[in-house]
Amino acid sequence: MFPLIPDLIETGVDILNPLQPLATGMDSALIKATYGDKLCFHGAIDLQKAMPGTIEDVRHEVETRINALYHNGGYILAPANHLQIDTPPENVRELFRYAKEYSSKKH
Repeated sequence: MFPLIPDLIETGVDILNPLQPLATGMDSALIKATYGDKLCFHGAIDLQKAMPGTIEDVRHEVETRINALYHNGGYILAPANHLQIDTPPENVRELFRYAKEYSSKKH
């Protein structure tokens, strides 16, 4: 995906969705550093390992994505794709609760 981003920008794309963190070439920090002045990023919360995992996995994922993408705005925190049936509801609640708490510390 990374090599295609300049072409997407050239065609007028201004938001990148999905931002799937475990896919090859989708390093959140690198994409933000390279294209953060041209794109808004939507998604990036891992659904394969973090969301079906523990509360601590979810918190770690939130911190990782906010640290990589939140700087100077342009990030809409959300799951990288549709939530799966095996995602515990308490993890979904914690995702947004902790994102609000953690991002408020970044201001």
